[in-house]
Amino acid sequence: DTLVAFFGTGSNFRSTAARLGLHHNTVRYRLGQAEELLGHSAGQRRLQLELALHLAARLDAQQS
Repeated sequence: DTLVAFFGTGSNFRSTAARLGLHHNTVRYRLGQAEELLGHSAGQRRLQLELALHLAARLDAQQS
């Protein structure tokens, strides 16, 4: 959810935080955790990440 919101706000930490009802530092922390798992920054492969997130959401919706 955090990555989807982050990309949806044009990669703006404060807007993402407002959208999710979180503090902007929480968003920074979550993105840092995601980037550690990915092994690169979210911005480096943004298009690939966005596509994967949208596909995952569609598959999840179909299974529900």
